Amino acid sequence: MKRNTKIKALTLAEMLIVLVISSLVIGITFSVLDLVQKTFVMIQDNYAQSIVTVQLKERLSIDFNRYHEITYNSEFEELVLKNPLDSVLYEFNQSLVIRNEDTLMLNIQKPKCYFLGKEVSHGMIDAIKIQLNEELGSGFIFVDRVNDVKIMLDSWE
Repeated sequence: MKRNTKIKALTLAEMLIVLVISSLVIGITFSVLDLVQKTFVMIQDNYAQSIVTVQLKERLSIDFNRYHEITYNSEFEELVLKNPLDSVLYEFNQSLVIRNEDTLMLNIQKPKCYFLGKEVSHGMIDAIKIQLNEELGSGFIFVDRVNDVKIMLDSWE
């Protein structure tokens, strides 16, 4: 005796609908994952650039207060800081800043230097303003120092 029983299963049309919906969900998931990964990479790059910016500002601030004689040469874009025992040389390029043998990868514009509140292109300085390039926003680094009496007297002569 043969029984006629039906096996419960999905039809071909139902299976195709499930496959289409599954592929859409998987596609959207991978698209969102890609966007999240790009966002994390962008955040990581911005964080790395901000760390380099802070490092440069800290080093310049320490050096400006440690060294007595600070001179800038706009022709070579060099900042020389000297005291009787030691000296430091900063070289400014568009894509990096070199401090002695240490390199900081930072896109900057040409620095502006000041002495007693007036912009100078070479010679003694007491403040420097470094404009960051557009990709980092419109920020800048400004470092100055308080001049001692000897520098003030020398500048009046």
